[in-house]
Amino acid sequence: MTIDYPNISIILNKYLFGEICLNVETSATVTESIEDLASTGFSREGDPNDHELFEKYYSIVNKNQGINFKIYTFKGKIWSSGLDFYGFRLSTILKMINKPANTRLFLDNKNSDGALIINDLCVCRFSYHNENPLALTFETNAAIIDDMKNRKISTKTVENDFTEISEVLARSSNRKLRKIKQILVATGHILK
Repeated sequence: MTIDYPNISIILNKYLFGEICLNVETSATVTESIEDLASTGFSREGDPNDHELFEKYYSIVNKNQGINFKIYTFKGKIWSSGLDFYGFRLSTILKMINKPANTRLFLDNKNSDGALIINDLCVCRFSYHNENPLALTFETNAAIIDDMKNRKISTKTVENDFTEISEVLARSSNRKLRKIKQILVATGHILK
C-alpha cells in the first residue's frame, strides 16, 4: 500500500483538531470494527481483553520513506490511532501542520531522543541522526470511547519519560537544542 505527503498532512491536521483518523486509504470505507481491521491487512498484537494494537505499513512512492498506521483498541473497542514514521525528518513533518502550533520540547537525559508536545494535544517523538532530527511517531490524546477520554496518555507519557526544555535553554550553546529551535521557527511553530 502507498500514501503521499498530502494524505499524511490531512491525518496530522485531523489529530491537531482533536479528531481521530481511522482510515488512511481514500477509497476505503472507515473502519468500524476489529474484524474490519483484520480483513484489510492490519497486523495485530496485544491482549483482546485489554489493549491491542493494529498496524499497517504504507510506503511513499519513489522515496525511501513510509508510515506505519496504528489503531489502538481497549477491551475490543477502537479508541485512537497514531503514526510511526520511517525516513522522515522532523522538519518535514512539522511543515505538514497547516497552522502555527504551540510546542513544548522534551529530551531524554542523553539529549539523543525527544518529543514535542503540540498544542497540549499531540506528541511527535524524534531522534537525532547526524544532527538532523528524524521523526519517529505522532500520537494524540484524543479518544473515541469514554473509558479512554481525558486520560492524556500521549502527553503524560512524555512528561514522565523526558525532561522539559524551556525556551530559554533552547537558545543555549547546545547544538542539538538550537537545531530544534531553528526547525520550529522555520516551520512557523512556537516554543513555549
